[in-house]
Amino acid sequence: MSFAGAVRFLYNDLPSFESAGKSGFKPGLERIEFLCRELGNPHRKFKTIHVAGTNGKGSVCAMLAAVFSAHGYKTGLYTSPHLLSFTERIRVNGVPVSEEDVSKFVTENLSRIKASGATFFEVTTALAFDHFARESVEIAVIETGLGGRLDATNVIDPLLAVITSISLDHTDILGKSVNLLAAEKAGIIKPGRPIVSTRHQAEIRDVIKGFADRMNSPFYESGQNVSVTNVSHQLDTFRAIVGFKNPVSQFDVRVPLGGEIQVENLGLCLEVFALSGQMGFRFEPSGIADGLLLLRDLTGFRGRMEILQRNPLVVCDAAHNESGIVHLFQHLAKHRIPDQIVFGMTKDRDLLEFLPHMPESATYHFVSAKSLRAADARMLSEIARVQGRKADDYSSVREGVDAAMKAAGPGGMVLIAGSIYMLGEAMEMGWDGVPGG
Repeated sequence: MSFAGAVRFLYNDLPSFESAGKSGFKPGLERIEFLCRELGNPHRKFKTIHVAGTNGKGSVCAMLAAVFSAHGYKTGLYTSPHLLSFTERIRVNGVPVSEEDVSKFVTENLSRIKASGATFFEVTTALAFDHFARESVEIAVIETGLGGRLDATNVIDPLLAVITSISLDHTDILGKSVNLLAAEKAGIIKPGRPIVSTRHQAEIRDVIKGFADRMNSPFYESGQNVSVTNVSHQLDTFRAIVGFKNPVSQFDVRVPLGGEIQVENLGLCLEVFALSGQMGFRFEPSGIADGLLLLRDLTGFRGRMEILQRNPLVVCDAAHNESGIVHLFQHLAKHRIPDQIVFGMTKDRDLLEFLPHMPESATYHFVSAKSLRAADARMLSEIARVQGRKADDYSSVREGVDAAMKAAGPGGMVLIAGSIYMLGEAMEMGWDGVPGG
């Protein structure tokens, strides 16, 4: 089976939340456990860190993996979804799994996959575990797909679990309150294994801490053993002074990610590094600083406050839920409000929840990605116009981006934001981006 054929099989022949939404989600671990047994339980052959949360999972995973790689550890990274190629989901020291390895895995395990009744994400997770085992990684950073407790990745027994910020998202599957969502995320906590959490509001913290106590798992929060001070922001990057309490050290870092939420994510990662002794790894200030600075090179992580072009200024960001939208436009308000916004979203989102947080002065160019889950661009533009926004809609992402760039003109600014599916199509157009200064 060719790579193209293998990917077509994964997307078209298996249930997929990414393409079908809720109907493509099958809770439970029995199918992934079956696949792992058939493959010789590859997930037990390397050490892992497990990351769950609503926003910031991808950024936290990338920071962690980059710092491990910068210290010379052979590091696996499993994230989803992808922007440009399926192979981006599974990386070793930043190098994506080869197309040949993907096609070989699907071809050799086709009967097992069909017998398991597994979903797209479950098979992809099994592929990631198998690849990491074959590559003999020393550590793998594993991002949950949806929730945590019943997520396919939850068959691992990680060195520690990490929970990023939590807000209402996928409520039709995970529950309609933050307490229920927190309980689903906390489901990745394993007996006796440390849990590192961002500083949540009291009700969420109580849920996570309660799970940790019942599991006899040491509970740590951002800022407990480290500090992040003297933060200075630019549009697509920030600098800070990092301090560790034990052993005492202080050093400068630069992170090529923009926004206050990324400072929060950094603090969470630093708490993980502070537990290096418990994990059996060593971290040095120079390695932490180098890993963060070279984050994109070491992990291939893209699409978060990324500058694609300078004139006109074109920025893209994968904010796709209400909390993410709030953080995005709070950050932009401190630097520059875009003149033109290219926006696309999935059908399970509500544009009326987003618009109050988005600038009234901008012109909106609504687009639909080539995905069954994509919301109709014409419907979005009609909703926006009723809310008093200047809005147009386009039959393709390329048309919307081209129109926005033409309207912005020299010296203008275009923001491309929303669903990762749409963002990937926009990034495929080719850009003249340069690293942020």
